[in-house]
Order: sequence, then structure tokens, then C-alpha cells
Amino acid sequence: MKVKGIFEIEHIRDGKVINKQKFENAVTYEGMNHILDVEFHGTAQITAWFLGLINNSGGPTLSIDDEFVGGGGHTGWVESTDYDEAARPAWNEDAAALGVIDSVSVTTFTIDTTVTIYGIFVTSNATKSNETGILWASGAFSSPIACVDDDTIKVNYSVTLSE
Repeated sequence: MKVKGIFEIEHIRDGKVINKQKFENAVTYEGMNHILDVEFHGTAQITAWFLGLINNSGGPTLSIDDEFVGGGGHTGWVESTDYDEAARPAWNEDAAALGVIDSVSVTTFTIDTTVTIYGIFVTSNATKSNETGILWASGAFSSPIACVDDDTIKVNYSVTLSE
């Protein structure tokens, strides 16, 4: 069983969509191990997932080996906390159907400064800059997004079986 995620993002400025991107991401080994442990080993289920932004000069290096367990283990990327929300916004997922679990509502980041965003990640920890919990997945934008104060980034995320 192979699992992948699909991010759909909109970059909005002054009420107008100025950038749309859709891209896939691989699930980390840490994320896949969590699924296997919950279903077959009796590990506790995580009931809430959160999205974070990636900010890297020169672009991120993402890997399925990246992890947060034990305080972090990813290399080549840095989290951006340059948004108004006090914590990482929640991914509000719907029930699975036909092998897909999708957003039930859009997750929104309101940017609070001039910053370039290079990607996005999914984790079990809501606290900005905290690298504990499970790093489910990360994905790089097809092109970086140059943001200014009060821009918004809206995200739909889904998880599906790979073909």
C-alpha cells in the first residue's frame, strides 16, 4: 500500500487569487510507521493534524526520511512562522471515502510580513517551531510564493492511495 498526499493552494492578495498550485507529496517513513503502529501494533491514534509553512532561502530539500520524533531529524528546510495565527492551523479532514480522505474546509494562513514561502508540511503538533510529534508529510511548491503582509495562503489537502 502506497499513500500520497495532494496539496492544492491559493495565494490571495487584496481579495484576488494571484497564484494557484497543485502538487503531490510523499508521506514520510515516520508517517507511514505511525499508520502501521496504530493499525497493527496498538499505538494511540492522533486525532488532530496541523499544517505548517516552509521558508528556505534557495529552496527546501525534502525527504521521506524527515522526521520530528525526538525533537527533529529533518535537514535542508526551516519552518516559517511568519503568519498571524498563534499556532499552526488545523487540517480539518472529512471521513474517508473510496480510498481518499480530503479537507472538509480550507486551512488558511494570514501572512504577517514580507516572506517567500517554499512549501508546506503536515504534523501532529500545533505549536509553531516545535519539532516534536509526528511529521506526516512535506511538499515543495512548484514555484516559491513571494508574500507580503496580509496575503493569505489557502490550503486543501487530501491523502489517497498511490497507483
